[in-house]
Amino acid sequence: MRLYLISLVIAIICLLPEWAAMRDWEPNTALSLLNIPATGLGYMGVFFHELGHTIANWLFGYPALPTFDFQYGGGFTHSGPRMMPLLIVVYIAFAGAAIYVARHEVWWLAGAIVALALAHAAVAFNDTHQAVILYMGHGAEILIAGFCIIRAGIGATVGGTQKGGGAERYLNMIFGLFTMGRMLMLSTGLLTNDIFRAAYAGQKGGHMLGDFDRLADMYDTSINTVATFTLVMTLLVLGVSLALALLLPQKPASRYARADI
Repeated sequence: MRLYLISLVIAIICLLPEWAAMRDWEPNTALSLLNIPATGLGYMGVFFHELGHTIANWLFGYPALPTFDFQYGGGFTHSGPRMMPLLIVVYIAFAGAAIYVARHEVWWLAGAIVALALAHAAVAFNDTHQAVILYMGHGAEILIAGFCIIRAGIGATVGGTQKGGGAERYLNMIFGLFTMGRMLMLSTGLLTNDIFRAAYAGQKGGHMLGDFDRLADMYDTSINTVATFTLVMTLLVLGVSLALALLLPQKPASRYARADI
């Protein structure tokens, strides 16, 4: 449990600058110093956020490239017009993957790939796929955070589960908990805090809408609905990730790990 407790404490400490911004606290030296590791973890989240948008774009036939936005903060994904040949390649890849695993008689995985292909086709030819692309920024952050928690929990890192655990294991757990915490703060902030809602609406210099605002406009609903969905999704993925991290068999220490880590 030491891994979880230490990582949770560090994650909470790194979240303090963002909490202070939500509450409109006066800046001070302590918060400025904490902002250094918080910014590093935050840009890791931005990387996975834009990667989520990018992968979703490609999967629906839109060539895209992710970038960091050093002017306003965060990132931006540049996408081009849809290319139907690219979409055809995606379905060929689905078919090839399903046939490959079926030939190895991994029937459950083959079934899962077919179900995923059908779900993809159900949204690819209507406006729903645009909502998926928009949401998969924050969605990717949540899923990657869950993956990092599971990876750290079972010791699938350099150092494994040996005493001390290795720095990579702690970094995975800290990043996972930090990102889950940021998503919970984002959701609850939008639901409960006027200052935070105003700051979110004014991102990118106020000339671009955030993902949640765009989703709300797309479905003619309030941003609270999108925030509530994200809150539920974050809590669900966090709960499942922690359960799997605790219940799955732990991997032995890596043979590449130093004995004194």
